[in-house]
Amino acid sequence: MGNSTGFSNIPIKFESTANGTLTINDIRLDYAGGNDTIEIKAHNLTYEVNETTNITVYYSKWDYNFPLHIDYLEFIPSTSSSKNVTPYGQTKSTPIFNITTLNYGGKNMNLSIYLNETNSCVNLTWNTNSTKPTSSYYKLNNTWKDTHTDKAYLSNNKIWLWADYSCDYKNWSLWNPQIYIKGCCLGCTCSDELT
Repeated sequence: MGNSTGFSNIPIKFESTANGTLTINDIRLDYAGGNDTIEIKAHNLTYEVNETTNITVYYSKWDYNFPLHIDYLEFIPSTSSSKNVTPYGQTKSTPIFNITTLNYGGKNMNLSIYLNETNSCVNLTWNTNSTKPTSSYYKLNNTWKDTHTDKAYLSNNKIWLWADYSCDYKNWSLWNPQIYIKGCCLGCTCSDELT
């Protein structure tokens, strides 16, 4: 099916051979703008059983900026065991990420952060202020961590980062992590897909 304007029926057929509950998951909807309510109807072949539910989609968009004259995230440790290494461009008064929430549609949102790969000899820590925390919650790994909660449209949010190295010479300079940030409206079901 191609693009459409206005109201569209999109038939999706599922078959079941037994009576009971039919669970459908991993339905994807690409949508970019405000919020929209989508009516979903389901019925059996004879229309004796009919179910209707509404799903409201909210666009929890955000945008970020690095500090002035910085184009990407880069850690430059002086040794393979350097501690408290900040990304190039970050200072006490300048976070590495300035994130603006663009969650129009009437719902506040949470921001979360995720690290695509971990290296046993590097710990990456984050915070919303310029003080490096000691709690393990602030160590990045491959689970989503909430950084900012209940943020309204056009809220400004800051993230500072630190890297602690304890590597041997062969692998300490090869680590190139990818950090992901996502927005999720309050009370919503959100995807954990990395995009």
